[in-house]
Amino acid sequence: MKLSKAERLILANQFQLLSEQDNEYLDKETCLQFVTILREGYELLYDDIFSGMDEEVSAEKCRFVLDVLSMYRIISNSFHRLSETTLTEEVIAFAGFDGNEETKEYSFLKFFINDYDRFRDLKKNKYMEENSHSRMVPRYIRQFEIYSNIIESKKGAYQPHGNELTEEEIKLVLGLK
Repeated sequence: MKLSKAERLILANQFQLLSEQDNEYLDKETCLQFVTILREGYELLYDDIFSGMDEEVSAEKCRFVLDVLSMYRIISNSFHRLSETTLTEEVIAFAGFDGNEETKEYSFLKFFINDYDRFRDLKKNKYMEENSHSRMVPRYIRQFEIYSNIIESKKGAYQPHGNELTEEEIKLVLGLK
């Protein structure tokens, strides 16, 4: 990892400030070690400073999670507008992402729903899950492709509640047909 002198100085100053106050993340000695590593430019040890940080979650993965959540919001809203249906809350519930294999999607989902407090309406479904315990990305890709085609085919048509799906369309998206 390469850091410019300016980046090293900024980080060293931050760790110096952290060493001077009580914090729950790093003890004073560790902060001062990081200050020395950065000021002296011990490049081999830079990874020690960042070892607790996860790799970035790409904008593409974040967008995919948001697209899937939006699709499930439309499914849920459409379900609740149906006067009669053979579908159930359990069948239409968002199943989450695999916490072991789809870690980037899972971590962004948890942050966005719990910490960022978005998509509260999906959490109202008692069957909604965050951790599916099985791979879901391939399924969501298929579902989203079908969903997008349905929505695209309705462009220009009046829908009083925005994008709305019929029971048959919900079943098609969820792979129940």
